[in-house]
Amino acid sequence: PVIPAGQTKDLVFASGRDPRSGRVALAVSEDRGLSWRLSRPTGTGESVWALHVTGTGKVLYAAEPGQLPDEDNVKNGLLALHRSTDGGRTWERVWEHRKSVEPRSLLGTPVAAVDGSLTIYSEDGIWRSTDGGRSFTRLRNSAGMSGWVTTTALGYLWGDSFGAGSWRISTDGVHWTRFELGNRT
Repeated sequence: PVIPAGQTKDLVFASGRDPRSGRVALAVSEDRGLSWRLSRPTGTGESVWALHVTGTGKVLYAAEPGQLPDEDNVKNGLLALHRSTDGGRTWERVWEHRKSVEPRSLLGTPVAAVDGSLTIYSEDGIWRSTDGGRSFTRLRNSAGMSGWVTTTALGYLWGDSFGAGSWRISTDGVHWTRFELGNRT
């Protein structure tokens, strides 16, 4: 099966299994789906469910969600992050899971912001990297379920973890506008 893996201004990504290796790979289109090329981040694990791609400009990130090998209490595990500076032609593995090292989970899509930061919304807070996804620091006052992020044609859309109707939207990953949907009682 092939599933959508993300979209930037110029690129569309789909994720599926490479028929030769059986590992997860990406298909990349530079012409809105008319033609595709294969892109293989190195070292994807066998327990990876799919890849999620996000990015700004020439810097792309591919996240590997999957079952963590040594932590059953994490539902939405984050196995690794890959970084590309050439439109997904080559990838560098910049971060990988280590037991009890955060972020251990990923809720939705990582947020690659125009200021160069990468933010992960997780089961245990919000984590930001300012060094290309190599290390992360917890944002102040963030703990527990941090909401779910997805990409839309307008940019990033954040929804609260518990369906309370709180939403935020951002075109650049830095500035967010909050709005509410539904009755709040």
